[in-house]
Amino acid sequence: MTASITTASNVIIVGTSIIVPVDIQSSAIAYDTFNNAWIVEGTMEANIQNGTLYVDVVNTPTVLATIEGQPISVTVSNTPTVLATIEGQPISVNVTGGTVNSVKQPDATLLGQVVRGSITANANIFSSNLSITQPSRILTVAAASASGTLSLALTVGTTTVQNHFNSGNALNASSWYEFAIDLPSGVQINYQYTSSTTITILVLSEPL
Repeated sequence: MTASITTASNVIIVGTSIIVPVDIQSSAIAYDTFNNAWIVEGTMEANIQNGTLYVDVVNTPTVLATIEGQPISVTVSNTPTVLATIEGQPISVNVTGGTVNSVKQPDATLLGQVVRGSITANANIFSSNLSITQPSRILTVAAASASGTLSLALTVGTTTVQNHFNSGNALNASSWYEFAIDLPSGVQINYQYTSSTTITILVLSEPL
């Protein structure tokens, strides 16, 4: 049996021995006996617990589906926006004739670099401290011509704390190393190396 309902209020639908609470907003809903699924057109918000939700959506501006504890299968056609949240179960969403929006991650920026520069042991590698202007992941890429220990000097206000990378172990000569550390805004950093040698060091900042 196929039924059609148009409503702007909450509707409790009973069919095939399950109760599905559905919040329909200016939508039409019908039960497809051939595919054993509810068909919805319009803007839909559906929430279900302890059951399986199958939604076939066509020409719908927005679909928002939330489910806990069970799989969800959503097939979407010509729908600009699909929002799906699930806890503890896999989710499968097929989108045709529309676009899937992705969040562009901020690009990393170069805070400072020294390329094949001559340095003095246990002296600051950069002539001026590098400033962190927003919470960031600081990536340090370094290679030195001689073995030595690389350390980071962190300045907060008027206090400077200096500690080693690589658990205090020396870096092998002519080998690339990469280290990452998350830092807040408003601090400054510099680097020191325990050998007088030639070094290449790149410092990148990736906003958190």
